[in-house]
Amino acid sequence: MKSTFKTYALIIFIGLFTASCSKNEDVKPVDIVGTWTITSTDGTGKKMGETTTKPLTKDELSNFNFFEAKSYTFNDGGKFSLLDNYGDTYNGTYTLSNNKLELTFDDYADSKVDISYDLALTGTSLKLTTNLTSMITFLDSVKKSLTSKSDIDALELVKTFIRGTYSELTINETYTKK
Repeated sequence: MKSTFKTYALIIFIGLFTASCSKNEDVKPVDIVGTWTITSTDGTGKKMGETTTKPLTKDELSNFNFFEAKSYTFNDGGKFSLLDNYGDTYNGTYTLSNNKLELTFDDYADSKVDISYDLALTGTSLKLTTNLTSMITFLDSVKKSLTSKSDIDALELVKTFIRGTYSELTINETYTKK
């Protein structure tokens, strides 16, 4: 009986030891360096008082086009530039870790403005996903950089609309590498 127990214990030990010493596969880091141009936007939302999450219509998505970049250019060394839908360019730094992309904008005086995306990269397709919490955090950080009362009021109106309309919200932006 003791020898059977010792045999099983030895087999278990060898199995655990072998598993813990198995070769770690080299994980290839995600490479987003280059210029990426928007190809599509979609999203889902659950409106206040509703129980189901539904795809957003084209009209509903248009409410969030201020989050959408026409293109991103990511450089080595963690620098990026964003060209928005109005032709304005914004610059900043980015970090990428565990498929999470963090952008920090340089263009806001005396205020840190950043936004966080979940990232999925497939070949030449880059998908950035943001949610309700990240959007509100971004708008709050933008607000700190504003000085005009009318700009602050307009931003607060956007935040009130988002918070008052949706209990859950996800926006997906898909970009193609040039």
